[in-house]
Amino acid sequence: MSRFTGDVHTSPIMVVSWFLLVVAMIAVFIRLGTKTWIFRKFHKDDYIIIASAIFDIGQIVCLSIAGANGYGRHIKTLSDEQVEIIQKCQYAQHELIIMTMTLSKISFIMFVRSITAVPLDHMVALGLIAATWGWAIAFLISGALQCRAPEPWNYLGKNCFNQRIWNDFFSLGDILTDVGIVIYTMIIIGRIHTKLSRRIGLAIVFGMRVLVIAAITVHITTLNKSLAADDSTYETWIATIASQIAICLSNVTACSPQFKPFLESLQSSGMRLDTTMTAGTRTADSYTGSKGFNLRSITGRGRRNDNMPYVKTIVSASPNSALDWDISSQHSQSRIIMETRTVTVVEERRRAHFAEDTV
Repeated sequence: MSRFTGDVHTSPIMVVSWFLLVVAMIAVFIRLGTKTWIFRKFHKDDYIIIASAIFDIGQIVCLSIAGANGYGRHIKTLSDEQVEIIQKCQYAQHELIIMTMTLSKISFIMFVRSITAVPLDHMVALGLIAATWGWAIAFLISGALQCRAPEPWNYLGKNCFNQRIWNDFFSLGDILTDVGIVIYTMIIIGRIHTKLSRRIGLAIVFGMRVLVIAAITVHITTLNKSLAADDSTYETWIATIASQIAICLSNVTACSPQFKPFLESLQSSGMRLDTTMTAGTRTADSYTGSKGFNLRSITGRGRRNDNMPYVKTIVSASPNSALDWDISSQHSQSRIIMETRTVTVVEERRRAHFAEDTV
């Protein structure tokens, strides 16, 4: 086993980065498992987080290749070929990081949008998604063209635009989009009609997104300091770890509100979690019609206890057979249109479960 030494940072970079990837993957698997258990299907935001996880794996592979070629060591100890491979890996890695962060943000926004029925909230969500994609596309293109051809990856050359200014604007856009997401989420949570302690709990879970902002701030601060030195393969190790922490937190915070305890807390708070269900199906807690209308959003009732029996009422109507003799009669009473209904009420008690019933 390699030791962590003060003069070589390759091992801590690799260990921490792979550990954070495992944590992010566990969060994604728990989220997908919870959605499968409760809803029996994935929704659009789930497929987006899967894509984010794939890009996350890709950027870790790029970082590992760079580490295998000496990233984390002093640049003067590396060959020109090693330095070139490191630059190419960092070039590809940065594009993959942008996609990872973008998709995790969008997945988070889509889930928050799904728990509110307010049209203005949906419009704000679309605006945040558009802003996030705008930020991503702008820096995907500019990042790919940061240096002149035929070596767009060679940031150590003299044919690149100012790296520090570019990184500052990139991180600023990253922070601002997350600030907008946090504010948007807190406004929705603040409108929930439930007890204060539950609102605080939900705010903490959704508000963990501020940790992403903190990690990005650390990343850009340490990166600017390291760029002032002429040892980019060694001095940037703290900035690299901060970047990996930000990526991990972005995926984890996009998944944690959809873990089973928090989904149940949202349901008990009266939020409409089943708006993404197939139209015309019944869940254990509410009925969703063709427009995604949720009865829970009107009643504001808490979640039904799984041990509480349901009461199913069947109402049927039948004509009164006692008047059949008068149908062929010529009596004046037979000229009057009459309707008599007999109502039969049958109660059937059953246990709650999450299987879908056919209506």
